[in-house]
Amino acid sequence: MSFTYGSRDYAQGAYGGKDDVYNLNGVIAGVVEVYDPTGAFKGLHQTGVGEFLGLDFSMDTSGSKEFTLYFATFADIDKKDLIKIKLFDADDYFFTGVVRRVPIEGSTKLEFNYSGFGLNDYLLRMNTESQNYAGDTISDIIDDLIDTIITVKSPVNRNNNKLDSISTVVNDITFKYISVKQALEQLRDLAQSDGNEYIVGVDADGDFFFKQRLSEVKASLVVGKKGRYGIEEYQPEDSIEEKTKYYVLDKDGIFVTTVSSTIDNDVFEEKITAPDIATADVSNWATGILTTTEQVTRQATINWEIEKNSPTVLLADGDIRVISNIPSTVSQLSTSFLYGTGVYGANIYGGEQYQGLDLDDTLKIKEVSYTVNSATAQRTIQLGGFKVELDRQIVDLNKNVETLRISLGR
Repeated sequence: MSFTYGSRDYAQGAYGGKDDVYNLNGVIAGVVEVYDPTGAFKGLHQTGVGEFLGLDFSMDTSGSKEFTLYFATFADIDKKDLIKIKLFDADDYFFTGVVRRVPIEGSTKLEFNYSGFGLNDYLLRMNTESQNYAGDTISDIIDDLIDTIITVKSPVNRNNNKLDSISTVVNDITFKYISVKQALEQLRDLAQSDGNEYIVGVDADGDFFFKQRLSEVKASLVVGKKGRYGIEEYQPEDSIEEKTKYYVLDKDGIFVTTVSSTIDNDVFEEKITAPDIATADVSNWATGILTTTEQVTRQATINWEIEKNSPTVLLADGDIRVISNIPSTVSQLSTSFLYGTGVYGANIYGGEQYQGLDLDDTLKIKEVSYTVNSATAQRTIQLGGFKVELDRQIVDLNKNVETLRISLGR
């Protein structure tokens, strides 16, 4: 039967219904709605009720990424079923995905886990076949891919509010039997020639998106603070990819030009090969690559507890601000004076002087993983990348190129 404990003829809510969830001790942790491949509702599972033990799921800049549901026994969930996840009392979905792996009945393995991927998995599975576009804008090409492939072959939805208008004209582009994901990544790279960063994928609502990455701060977190916006620790690391010169070749391996850094870095030279673009644009493309790799990238992993009331639906879009005061590990010796210096002494009669190191970082959200079970309700957030300053933005490639052709799948 479709429902865990009966049908809607005899029960409602957690024991057969769809409209309500059972409020366990005033706290609703995780709620998973299950649908068959046609979109028909099959049932609802809630942590703390029945045999449902917990769940993990994550998302990155391409939207919903992967998930695992943990049960104490077999559940009425099959491959190709669709799942939608909500947390606590939130009205919005946190994740939408498709089931790819289920337990094997008869196995002696004492784990009953159901797992799969976000709906962006379909972008990897679908093929463009042979497509050529000439003189079309990037938005025109995306519209055609959505209407002829993405929404036709998969449960992914079209939502015009999540599609930015991109007027950049592509003179000639060919997709030769590649995945839709590869085609979209090439279009994203071309779109970023206007100086903006774009993200593309399928979000928590199951909607396809192609839009500029948000630069707004989604949350400001303080290390050691109690309450909704407090985290326990912050341990960032800096990764420096500082290149001094690029030797730039075109798609045929012929040397075109060099681009050099204006920053006083130690010598670090590298060869790069341009995509199939006009020779006149190769220098600008390479300068944009150099500008990106000159940046000092700060990275960190933080844990942030999921709020039990109106939890933030945190996606891998936008920024997180982290404020931290880290005590210095180098102590200061007291002065040679009996009671310190000054009129009546300094630093509490000449004692050690506190030297805290204040950090105030605003970093991009790269990936968010959620874990919800009887023991925890936690986010793990991968952060990375300072915002690029205005005078260090990637060079705007000339959109009015005489010849622009990207040939894929070679």
